[in-house]
Amino acid sequence: MRKKVLSCFIFVLFFIIIFFFYKCPIKLIFGVDCPGCGMTRAYKALLKLDIKSAFAYHELFPIPFIFVTYLLFKKRIGIGEKKELIFLSIFYLMFIIRWIIKLF
Repeated sequence: MRKKVLSCFIFVLFFIIIFFFYKCPIKLIFGVDCPGCGMTRAYKALLKLDIKSAFAYHELFPIPFIFVTYLLFKKRIGIGEKKELIFLSIFYLMFIIRWIIKLF
């Protein structure tokens, strides 16, 4: 129980830092968007219930939420290591494909 409370606290603290203080290091150093650029703005728009803008900022913004939810309930869901690896690979591939399309 303590681990879950601590995990939730860290998650909330992480979101506060991201929402108010974060600047993309990839964009600052290299001058190009990273695969996650626009994600913070998408979640801010979602908090304002502006779903259209959220998808406009980053089309894949629901995926990290799905992933965190899965991690929290991993033992109850129990899909197996092989399926988990397939899903994670698909998620990563989607982000990479979106990133390549945005670069060109």
